Amino acid sequence: MDFLVAVFSAVIGAFLAGLVGFFSARHIRKDETESHKNILYIEIEDIAKDSKEVMEMLYDAYCLSFCANKFGWEDYATYILLPAPVHGYYLQEMSIVCFPQLTFGQRKGLKALAFNLEEQEQMINDMRSHRQFSSISLGNMISTIRTLGVIYHNATLLAEYKERYKIDNYSPEQMNQRTKLSHKFEFNDFPTIMDKGQEVYEREKKLLNDL
Repeated sequence: MDFLVAVFSAVIGAFLAGLVGFFSARHIRKDETESHKNILYIEIEDIAKDSKEVMEMLYDAYCLSFCANKFGWEDYATYILLPAPVHGYYLQEMSIVCFPQLTFGQRKGLKALAFNLEEQEQMINDMRSHRQFSSISLGNMISTIRTLGVIYHNATLLAEYKERYKIDNYSPEQMNQRTKLSHKFEFNDFPTIMDKGQEVYEREKKLLNDL
């Protein structure tokens, strides 16, 4: 009888230990998933911040290049600086890890974000390959700024709304207008561009002289 009790106790103990292990493993997996999602959201937030910074730097370069080309202010070309592209170092890896736990809208938004990141990287690298930045097409600069505007807008919404995110169906013209208004970029008004170009020129010249 004692032998049967011992066997029964051992079986019950093993069963309970298995249950504890099972639920512990599920808890650990859930914690790991949440940790990966947090990393993904942090990366998306960084992409939003970086794209805003790169977009503003590129607009500064646009205004300097505009003044150098349109008005022959060659000194302005000396201070044209092109930023490095925006990178999403962990975006692909974390998107794959979290993919099953994301909504359809999030997955669609992340695919669009990855596509636009590759697009702007190629565009900026192409511009940076020019030996003279003043020879870069102003149209190419505008296109890159607009692509960065799409990245900024999409990344901001993905980070803010998370599971409630829904991708916008703005037309390219509507998105361009949003970028222009939200960041106060002007591509056609000569006096505004000239004023901005002069501001950037004087700022960069002072920074160089202070070195």
